[in-house]
Amino acid sequence: MLNKYEIQNKLKFNNVGGTLIKTHPDSWFERYHLKSSLADRRLGGASKVTTLQTMIVGDMEVLSEAINTKDYLKEETE
Repeated sequence: MLNKYEIQNKLKFNNVGGTLIKTHPDSWFERYHLKSSLADRRLGGASKVTTLQTMIVGDMEVLSEAINTKDYLKEETE
């Protein structure tokens, strides 16, 4: 008689995919932890810096493109 084997493989991938491209000549990139004081300043509502885009790069780590809000608004009015 043939033996029956039940094989259950579960694979879970948590990886980053994508690319951040600099979208403004006056912007810069910052890497920070989401529980840091920098994250509170950058992602809070009363910051002098605007976050243009963000990507998760690790466990609670993000990479963000940022720009001074006055520089960003200056270009919109021109």
